[in-house]
Amino acid sequence: MSQEPLFRSQEIFASLPELPSCHASTILALPGGDLLMAFYAGSVEKAADVSILLCRYSAATARWSPPQVVIDRPDKSLGNPLLHRDRAGTVWLYYLVMQGHKWHHCTIRSVRSTDGGFTWDGDTTFRATPGWTTRNNLIELAGGEYLFPLSDNVAGCSVFMRSVDGGCSWHELGRIESDPNNEQPAVVQRADGSLLALLRTGGKGGACWLSRSRDGGLTWTPAVPGPFKNPNSAMALLRLASGSLVAAYNDSDHYRRRTPLCVALSPDDGRSWPYARALEDRHGEFTYLTTRLDNSDSTEFSYPALAQDDAGVVHATYTNCRINIKHAAFNEAWLRGA
Repeated sequence: MSQEPLFRSQEIFASLPELPSCHASTILALPGGDLLMAFYAGSVEKAADVSILLCRYSAATARWSPPQVVIDRPDKSLGNPLLHRDRAGTVWLYYLVMQGHKWHHCTIRSVRSTDGGFTWDGDTTFRATPGWTTRNNLIELAGGEYLFPLSDNVAGCSVFMRSVDGGCSWHELGRIESDPNNEQPAVVQRADGSLLALLRTGGKGGACWLSRSRDGGLTWTPAVPGPFKNPNSAMALLRLASGSLVAAYNDSDHYRRRTPLCVALSPDDGRSWPYARALEDRHGEFTYLTTRLDNSDSTEFSYPALAQDDAGVVHATYTNCRINIKHAAFNEAWLRGA
C-alpha cells in the first residue's frame, strides 16, 4: 500500500437532461480495479419516472462509462440502490419500489449479476411488506454471516437482518430506537468482534446516533449522541483492510445544510476520530425539490457511499447538488495528513 498521499476528485458525468435529479449513489470495488456505481435519477425525487442507473469505471481505460438505465418500472418511483458482492462473486443490486408516495410505502427488490455487473437478471422481491428501506453497505461478519442494515420507516428506527447461508435466507435481529428517530444505519465490525453503528438522526438535525452490539446484532445498546454532527442526512462507515475506520458525513447540525461533506479516520476502532478532511465545503442551503426540475439553487453534497479497492484506495461517491454524482479517491496517507 502506497504511503504517498493520494487524492483525486471528478464528476462522473455532467448532467442528465431527461433525468435531471440524481441522488443516493452506491459504489462497489471489483477485483482487478473496476468500480460499479449505481444511483437513482428522474424528474424529481419520488416521481414516477425515477429509475436506477449504473456507471462503470474501467481500470484499463481510467474512465467512467456514461450512465445506463438498468432498472425501470413504469409508473413506479425507484430509489436507494445498494450494491453488494458475495463470496461467490455474484454482484447484487438491491433497490426500492415505491408503492405509494412516501418512503414508508416502499418494498425492497433485488437483481443479480454473475459477470461483474455487465448483465443483470433474477429480479426478485427481498421484502414484500412496505415500510423498510435500504441505504448502507451489507457487511460480512468474522464468522461468515452477512449483516444487512436497514431502516423501518414506519417505526422510525434502524433494524438489522442476518444471513447464515450466504444470503439465501434472512432473519430479523435487533432494533435501535431513539428520540428523535433514527434511520439508515452504517455499521462495521470492530477488532474485538463487537459491532459499531452510526445512525442518521431525525427531526431538524443535531448529532448522529451511536449504538453498539456484542452479540452480532441481536441486541444493541441504547442510542447515544455520536461523534459527528448530522443534518438529518445519510452517512457512511467503512472498515479498511488496515483496521482503521473511515466515516463520511455532513459536518452540519441543521436540516437545511447538507454541506460541508467530510471524511474522517479513526485508528482505534471508532473510539476517536483525530483526522478529518473536507471533500466539499461550499456554503449554501439544501432545497428539497418536489415539483421543480431546476437544481441550481440547491447546495447539497450528501449521501456518501464508501468502498476500498484491492490496492488500498478508498472510493467515495456522493450527490452533487442533485445535478450529478461525484467520485473522490484517496488513501489513508492523505487522511492522516489532515
